[in-house]
Amino acid sequence: MLREDRTAARIQLRRGEVSGALADARAAAAAAAPLATAIARLARLIQAHGQSEEAEGVLEDILMQAPRLEASVHTLQRDHVEMPVTFRSLAERAQSLLMEADAAFDRLTEHQSLVDHLMYEAYSTDLGESG
Repeated sequence: MLREDRTAARIQLRRGEVSGALADARAAAAAAAPLATAIARLARLIQAHGQSEEAEGVLEDILMQAPRLEASVHTLQRDHVEMPVTFRSLAERAQSLLMEADAAFDRLTEHQSLVDHLMYEAYSTDLGESG
């Protein structure tokens, strides 16, 4: 077997492994895509929950009925402000990560195409010809 044939065979084997891993990564990213939407929905629902409790005076009623629960009520009030922000941030980061991953996957696909082109030019054209 010629050296070029061995090199081409090794590259094709590695390319196949990378292509398989890339397909797995793309499938995993596609499966994870609903995560950003679900987290964003959760942020909206948590915010609506907090606004509803505040508007209905639920927490004030609890304080009037049981002043000893003041620290816990303040914790809930703080959560009603902080948790929607936290979940919106998570949703944005998840969406950003998915977009970055997709761009990286595309770049890897371009890289593989360039390798294919170079292999063809190096090993399939006659010596002395320019590609």
